Amino acid sequence: MNKKMNNKGFSLVELIIVIAIMAVLVGVLAPAYTRYIENARKSRDVSAVDSVLTVVETSLVDYNARGGSATEVTITVPHTASATNTISVECTVDSDLEAEIAAVMGTYAIAGDWEVTSGTNAADGTITATVNNGSVTFNNAATNTVVTAMETYSAALSGRIDNVVATP
Repeated sequence: MNKKMNNKGFSLVELIIVIAIMAVLVGVLAPAYTRYIENARKSRDVSAVDSVLTVVETSLVDYNARGGSATEVTITVPHTASATNTISVECTVDSDLEAEIAAVMGTYAIAGDWEVTSGTNAADGTITATVNNGSVTFNNAATNTVVTAMETYSAALSGRIDNVVATP
C-alpha cells in the first residue's frame, strides 16, 4: 500500500501555537504602543503652545514697531481635548492686534487630557505675554494647570515661560 500524502495546510496544533505567540506579542507591545501615542500627543500639544508663543511674540513686537501700544496679551490653553477646546488669544487693549494674531495663529487644538503631578486633572492654563522695552516675556502665574504640566514635560517650554508665584 503506497499512499501518497498530500499535506496542503497547517495542523490545528500549529495554528493554536501561532495564535498563542501572537497573543503574547500583543500583550507585551500594547502598553508600549499606548505610551508612544500619549507621548506623541503631548509633544504635539507642547509644539502647538510653543508655536502660539512665537506668533504672539512676533506679532506684539511687530505691532508695537508699527506704532501700536499693546503691552499685554493673554493666551488661554485648554486642558482637555474637544472640538471647542482650542488655544485662544485675548488682547484687551487692542482688538486689531487680537485679530491679527488670530489670523496668523490659525487654530491649535489640544490633543489629550493633561494631568498635573499630583494626579488630578489639570485646569485650563493662562500665559501672559508682556512687552517691556521691545522684548516679550511670558508668565505663568498659576499652579496646577495644563501649562505647568506642559512645562514639567518639556524643558524647552519651561525655559521660555517664567513662573511667577502670585502673592496673596
